[in-house]
Amino acid sequence: MIMNLKRQNIPVPPVPAPQIFVACLGEAARNEAMKLTAALRRQGTGVISATSAKSLKAQMRQANNLKISKAVIIGDDEVKAGTAILRDMVSAQQETVKMSELPEKLK
Repeated sequence: MIMNLKRQNIPVPPVPAPQIFVACLGEAARNEAMKLTAALRRQGTGVISATSAKSLKAQMRQANNLKISKAVIIGDDEVKAGTAILRDMVSAQQETVKMSELPEKLK
């Protein structure tokens, strides 16, 4: 599709740089992370989610390497509670947030 746009001299909009990193721990958490990632992308937020079963430390290192400003951490316990941890990667402060509030909070 992009090639068709270029051939027709229609500018291709830039892909937003990732601002949010979604980390997950556990199988149920991985499913929730994929749903959240899709919802954030639909609203135009640049987001990257962990793609493998790395440790949380490794996932946070990846977010730091990508210079991500905020991370969402979802574990199986958070899935059961309907919450996630929202972490500011610059200040290292974090808060527990309801999953249903995340897309609005991350706009």
